[in-house]
Amino acid sequence: MEEGTSICADATIVCGGTIWKYAMIATGIVITKDVPDNTIGSGMSAKYKRIMTEQVEKI
Repeated sequence: MEEGTSICADATIVCGGTIWKYAMIATGIVITKDVPDNTIGSGMSAKYKRIMTEQVEKI
């Protein structure tokens, strides 16, 4: 797991899968391989829904 990652409850990460910078993992997802930088992953087969841009508003 790298800097800025977020993992929701009940996520499963199988050995060998790396979650790279600023990736977000949804509830119940199963990670079997690497998750690219700046992506949002969801679903049982780890579909990547979108790639986030570097422009993030500070609250």
